[in-house]
Amino acid sequence: MKSIRLLELELHDYTLLHLSGIQTITIDFKERFHWILGTNGSGKTSIIKESTPLPIETGNYREGGYKRSVWLVNNITYELKSLKLSDKKTVHSFCVINETGIREELNTGHTSTVYRALVLEHFGITKESHL
Repeated sequence: MKSIRLLELELHDYTLLHLSGIQTITIDFKERFHWILGTNGSGKTSIIKESTPLPIETGNYREGGYKRSVWLVNNITYELKSLKLSDKKTVHSFCVINETGIREELNTGHTSTVYRALVLEHFGITKESHL
């Protein structure tokens, strides 16, 4: 059984938070408990739905928007990022961070196919298993 813990989540130009006037939100999950408070329609559920290592749904992000997350899986730290460059181009980074802070990019082609395969390999998660 894998031990998976979300440490940080950053959403930028996430369209479902724009109604609340939020351009960028960064949440530090290093504490044990967290509260997400807001009125109906403010984006609470949207933040929870983005709390996954899976890549972004590009329709939910504006051009230049991204999701960056930091995860601890079985004592290995990962930094994942999906960046929407345009409606037709999104790049995905999947890095392992060693004890000295050096990042090793595992998705050198920055493709969604390899990114999803790495999420399955390192997290044991697919879109279908994470609904």
